[in-house]
Amino acid sequence: MKRYQIQALDGWNKLKLNETLEFVVKGNSRTIRVEFNTSDKVALYGSNTKDFKDEKLLVSDEGLFTLITSISSTLYVRAVAKDKSASITYKNRASDHIVEKMSDVKFTGLEMRRTRNPEMERLMHMVKTAQSEREQILLAEIAKVKAQNEEVIEDNGTTFPDLKAGNKPALPPSGVSEDNAEETEAVSEAEPKEATASEDAPTSDTSAK
Repeated sequence: MKRYQIQALDGWNKLKLNETLEFVVKGNSRTIRVEFNTSDKVALYGSNTKDFKDEKLLVSDEGLFTLITSISSTLYVRAVAKDKSASITYKNRASDHIVEKMSDVKFTGLEMRRTRNPEMERLMHMVKTAQSEREQILLAEIAKVKAQNEEVIEDNGTTFPDLKAGNKPALPPSGVSEDNAEETEAVSEAEPKEATASEDAPTSDTSAK
């Protein structure tokens, strides 16, 4: 059977995942002793700067454990857990630490670009090349059809020019075209001859009697 010596609960404090513990060194060095009690496995990281760029893993455990270390400069400690709802409590007998909330700025490393299969790279290059060639052919066909349409428009403009004021057919003063005028004149000459013939016909009949 396991036994845990918790002692007085007043000395235990809760540590959130977004908080840090700051231990200040007033002299040349000092030793810190901090007890932790967690509901899930957590990892404690320590750094000499608040941004934790040079952080180092101090301990990774769960349940009740104690962290003891010697420091010569200010030490910042933070806890990391996969389970965001993990409960973390700690106890520092010296009670000379400072609890601060961590900055919301997150340092994220860039993932390395994954190397593709060489065969897949070659196929992708062939597909892109074929697509580019098809686009070039399509653009050439469009330009060719456009040029042909422009030539047809120019030919129609040459064959059927627009009539201007000087090119329109002029009518005689009478308002009748020349062909109609000749036909009218011929009809007019024929009418007197028919009239003369009709006058001579009765005279011939009378003399015959």
